[in-house]
Amino acid sequence: MLLWQFTKFLSNQVSFSRRVRLLAALLPSKYWFRGAVVMSRWHAGIASALGNQNPGLCKAWMLENFLIELSKIGPFPVPLQINDAELLAPLPSDKGGIILCGTHVPFLRMLLRAAILSGHRPELAVGDASILSSKYGMQATGLNDGIPAVSPGPVSLLRIRSILRRNGLVACTLDSFAGGKTHPDLLVLAGHLGARIVTYRTNLEHDGTVTISFSNAIHPYCNSDQAIEENMDAIRKEQERVFAVLEGRVNPSLRKATLATMTVQEIPGKDHRKEPISSTSEKIA
Repeated sequence: MLLWQFTKFLSNQVSFSRRVRLLAALLPSKYWFRGAVVMSRWHAGIASALGNQNPGLCKAWMLENFLIELSKIGPFPVPLQINDAELLAPLPSDKGGIILCGTHVPFLRMLLRAAILSGHRPELAVGDASILSSKYGMQATGLNDGIPAVSPGPVSLLRIRSILRRNGLVACTLDSFAGGKTHPDLLVLAGHLGARIVTYRTNLEHDGTVTISFSNAIHPYCNSDQAIEENMDAIRKEQERVFAVLEGRVNPSLRKATLATMTVQEIPGKDHRKEPISSTSEKIA
């Protein structure tokens, strides 16, 4: 009863943005990420005590919201492990640029941080209008930086086509919002232009490190209807895996599985299965 009264008071009297500003005022910026993790776990614990059936999912989206608001205040370091970012660089076999492609899952903005810090800045991001900001387009987590961004639609497809024709890199989602229906338009466009599809996986490890992993799609060049459908299916299954783990419907050990365990179509002149996995790490100072 007391917990319910306290939670109701907190939600009524202190807005979420004010709670975030309070956290930022109390802690040096190098501890903001850790503080956000702790606060999100605390909120999830309260939600669970009040009957929320998905505390893991609640924690993930609460942490995402904390990081969005903290990023608006200023830059901060993040314990970040980046795997296989070199896949975002052009290959001799690429004929039409690269599409970094997936669905709306937690840590999308962390994905942009990983791309920027690894030296592979997308020219355009396409995603849910609610996650765009007027200052940075789509702001990268913890950086005073971001990517020009637009909402999904015919205009965005025209801009993507223009970028891919000059062998550029774009970051897109196949769904319009988290949990929304996925659409094949981007994969069809990639197939027409010979663009390569790179997918991603995001995880928050138990030690508080965020892991961002990149992988070529099962069929990197979407050169047939079957290839497009199998790529769509793999991307949908990855989203289902993420939410299944967060909702506690599967063993958390599935976090350790990587997209590289999928059968990847061989790219001419490049055998990823024989290459050592490379990574870069960003640590909290």
